[in-house]
Amino acid sequence: GGCIPVRPRRRHSGSAPSSYGLQSRSSLETDSMTRGLRATGRDLSTTLSVLSRSILNFDVRWPPVTFLNQMERFKREDQMPEARLARARRQALFGTHPYANAVTVADMKKISAVDVHDWLASVERPENAELVIVGDFDPSGAFQLAEEAFWDWDGGPAPPVSLSAPAAVSQVALRGSRLIVGHAPSLSQARVEM
Repeated sequence: GGCIPVRPRRRHSGSAPSSYGLQSRSSLETDSMTRGLRATGRDLSTTLSVLSRSILNFDVRWPPVTFLNQMERFKREDQMPEARLARARRQALFGTHPYANAVTVADMKKISAVDVHDWLASVERPENAELVIVGDFDPSGAFQLAEEAFWDWDGGPAPPVSLSAPAAVSQVALRGSRLIVGHAPSLSQARVEM
């Protein structure tokens, strides 16, 4: 496995048309994904069943048209002085460690539907999930309905984590001082980032 690069400065969200009288909404952030269903009635069983199916039977269509439409803009952003400075800063601080990697358009073009599917399967796992039910219902009955809806959700064996810690800042400092200059003629400010 590997990581699917996500541009963390953006928050993606969307909603789907009504299904079974339910309104679906999902959002993707830097380190979380939320899928939600809103029902106007009291049929919690159907709501949980539809939510379960949306998790267990996802279909990857990659790359999405909206993503392809954004590629030229991302390419221009990659060449902006601020983006080039951020990449140089990460490289100076983290060296060859994966933390130094900055996602570019060239990296994004290498991603396949299989990569996306594998990444989703490693993230959308029962041990990473939290089910929240809001409404007027019997808690014990809701718990039983949730167990029935998700009884066969098995993420399989957990994927191994193989990312080592980055070198200590003191070790990075031993390589010598580095000055990274980012030209921004219209700004008169200084900034230190940790």
